[in-house]
Amino acid sequence: MKVAIYGCGQLARMMAEAAHSLGVSVCFLAEPNEDTRCVEHLGAVIRIDPSNLKASLLDVSDIDVITVEREQIDLSVLQDLNEEVPIYPPIEALAKTQHRLKEKSLLTDLKLPTSPWVSSCVDASVIESSLNFPVVIKHPTQGYDGKSQWQAKTLDEATHIVSKLTDTALLIEERINFDFEVSIIAARNKFGGIVCYPIVENQHRDGILLSSIAPAPLVSEEQQKTLERYAHTLLEHLDYVGVLTIECFVTPENILINEIAPRVHNSGHWTLQSGLYSQFEQHMRAITGMPLVRQSFPQVYGLVNILGPVEKNQIPMNSQIELVWYGKENRPKRKLGHIALWAETETDLLREQADLLAQLYPKESACRASIGGDKALPGTHVIDKGLTQPF
Repeated sequence: MKVAIYGCGQLARMMAEAAHSLGVSVCFLAEPNEDTRCVEHLGAVIRIDPSNLKASLLDVSDIDVITVEREQIDLSVLQDLNEEVPIYPPIEALAKTQHRLKEKSLLTDLKLPTSPWVSSCVDASVIESSLNFPVVIKHPTQGYDGKSQWQAKTLDEATHIVSKLTDTALLIEERINFDFEVSIIAARNKFGGIVCYPIVENQHRDGILLSSIAPAPLVSEEQQKTLERYAHTLLEHLDYVGVLTIECFVTPENILINEIAPRVHNSGHWTLQSGLYSQFEQHMRAITGMPLVRQSFPQVYGLVNILGPVEKNQIPMNSQIELVWYGKENRPKRKLGHIALWAETETDLLREQADLLAQLYPKESACRASIGGDKALPGTHVIDKGLTQPF
């Protein structure tokens, strides 16, 4: 069995390592200028030339299945590759989750709760009547870790931002005052079997995941069942194969779906710890037709992301943590690696996690941040400083 992974970042690296542990060989499909340092020595790298796909297809003739490490991929390239080999998750699932407006429409059609939203194509009067301010405005396809998002406190501010960004329809949604953020990671195989991991509570800094804990301390058994129902609904509707992640806001009244990631996810890296069946192994099992694995989680598990710039000698080591480096260039705010940790109780885990965060980021406090926190959300599409307004 041979799997081609489209993408060459840290998620591709961890998928490849999981595949090797299962006796599955891998190669990597890379875009013309893609950095491949994360996957060096793990398998052959095939450069995909969109202008000459036939030549690329000759190199993938011995591949049994293709998977992806990210959703932002040219689907026309995948369509051509899909004529030669199956792709999981399916292209339709990627199409609906790589575009925020299509994703919101999917949630609405399935009657899954999400924040009230409209497209920027509607009249200003519709925005005003449909949404309560403040709102968050998001580019439909670009941006991650808080990028390509803007916030507006009034209708005038919203229409000003939209007027400056006329290249595409934007998503406009209400800014949710939530209690905390969670994610659920689930896998579905080709035979319809589904496995869900414990709910993860996440903390962000400037839109970037900083730390996670699982099982989420503040999630009730009823809420766990609700999130599992969300996952089952999406996986079955999309005829999904592989790992899917759903990021949510927990409010006093409800759990609202914020975004869907059709892939393994940063908030699931805690599953890489010794003795656990990781999200990466479950993904490889799902797409290659192996049975999924159900297991218990007797301890409390945590994650702390290592955001650049950080030197390796800054990381405190002890027997209760596992350190993973991604082999990436040490740049500000870049995810360079992560620390996985575990403890017998939530109190012990949270204390250890807080100590790590204080040592890694002494000048900044780790807190549960709402969208944008106290700062304007960063955005690569900002035309002038008036496009981002701090609350």
